[in-house]
Amino acid sequence: MGNLSLRTNAKLVVGPESTNQIIRRGKGTEMQASDYQTGVLQTASCDKKKITNRFMGFVEPPPNENIINLLHSILGVTSEVGELLGAETDENVIEELGDLLWYTTLGIDALGEKLAVPSINYMFDKYLNNNFVVDRMSKLFCLSAELSSIFKAFLFYGREIKKQDVLSKLKDVSELIFAIGYTFSHSPRALMEKNQKKLLDKEKGRYKSGSFSEDSANVRDVNSEYEAMRLVEGKDD
Repeated sequence: MGNLSLRTNAKLVVGPESTNQIIRRGKGTEMQASDYQTGVLQTASCDKKKITNRFMGFVEPPPNENIINLLHSILGVTSEVGELLGAETDENVIEELGDLLWYTTLGIDALGEKLAVPSINYMFDKYLNNNFVVDRMSKLFCLSAELSSIFKAFLFYGREIKKQDVLSKLKDVSELIFAIGYTFSHSPRALMEKNQKKLLDKEKGRYKSGSFSEDSANVRDVNSEYEAMRLVEGKDD
């Protein structure tokens, strides 16, 4: 099928007659943004002492927990945008959108805020009305570069991180994730549920114990994770 960047040249046509169809969440999908954010924190690297020790000798004093999570978030957003661009199938796109949302939510939480899911009317007016998917991907790529630049300037040039600037960009990233999800007939709740199933399903998820572990993060069963995602009905037939 080709990667996402090569197969998103067609315009998305979403009119009032198709809005209900494209936002259908599927049976049993009831996840709220607050539930998703809690799940993100459950699966975040949690041994801050170990992470801090890795900074010793490089950064003095070592960073606090929020800075660590924010750095984790921005590095993750940058890498996941690249993986999204290389996605080969629709299912792979949804997986990468979920991963990207995970990192974005981690950064929003590190800044003391909550992930917000915009209304369909807001999304339609801003993103889904006569817009090109490739335009959203370009914006996503630019935002990830801007976030990396902010942290680069903080680490190497001593510039202050302006919370509202970073928060605004992360929120824009989350909206673009949701907009691209709608393009692939997945609502925000379906994206969140599939990502949480991939990570936390007790039988097929990455962290079957319910929380992060380095062993599970480094030794993955990708096929099993995809099976966990398929347990959530999110895509329209």
